[in-house]
Amino acid sequence: MSNAAQELGVQRATVNRHIDALEAEIDERLFLRQRRGYELTDTGREFLQIAQRSYDLLEVFFGWVRV
Repeated sequence: MSNAAQELGVQRATVNRHIDALEAEIDERLFLRQRRGYELTDTGREFLQIAQRSYDLLEVFFGWVRV
């Protein structure tokens, strides 16, 4: 989470709050919180795949718009 916070330019607590809010909204856990860090749940892995595909499609769209 620290790396994500640094990449986004926000505090780690902000990242945690957003993840907590998203998990509450979908009523599913995305991460297993462990002593050594975080591990994606099955739902988290599926969400990541969908988010990556969505990001890729947006990149195509923005490339098309800029042409």
